[in-house]
Amino acid sequence: FDKSLWDFSEQFAGGKKSSLKIQCDTTLDSTGTNICYFNKTRKIVNAYKNKDVSGRLVRVKDCKKPSPLAQDAILAVNVPVIANVSNSSIGLAKNENLKIVEIDNETITFERDRNGDLDVITDLIENFHEHFLLGYCITVHKSQGQTIEGQVNIFDWHFIKKHDRIAYTAVTRATKFKNIHVSTEFFGNSKDV
Repeated sequence: FDKSLWDFSEQFAGGKKSSLKIQCDTTLDSTGTNICYFNKTRKIVNAYKNKDVSGRLVRVKDCKKPSPLAQDAILAVNVPVIANVSNSSIGLAKNENLKIVEIDNETITFERDRNGDLDVITDLIENFHEHFLLGYCITVHKSQGQTIEGQVNIFDWHFIKKHDRIAYTAVTRATKFKNIHVSTEFFGNSKDV
């Protein structure tokens, strides 16, 4: 972390409140890595980012055993995904970030970075909603352990900032304070505030 990020994050780890002001300029059109608290928000951001992709539409209703977190997705090269399960038969670890590098009539090939080593895995398209989620936006929970270079867009900040452990996890995904941007848009329910 840089010093500013360290100082800012300490307020969520039981330290004194920071006088630093976070940038409140994130929108659905912002570039960078998107994280949120609520799955409803994750689905909204993912749908927005995925809507103009030219590719193959894979509907949740057509999957035999979809995850309850799944949403309809347009699959194409460079679409980001996150593993929603571990699956040893294809070497998949839960919460891994991947991107689609090839898609044909039956299979999808994904690329992933494992500690600087790029490799690929292939799975059947029919398994997409069982094994993967769109990865334009992921939850704070799924982002744990990640270090994100560049801009980090935090949605659901109105909720996250009220919960120190969640806020600490969210902001410490970034490496620099200036890279943290939050959204003031609200996608949840009034009971979530």
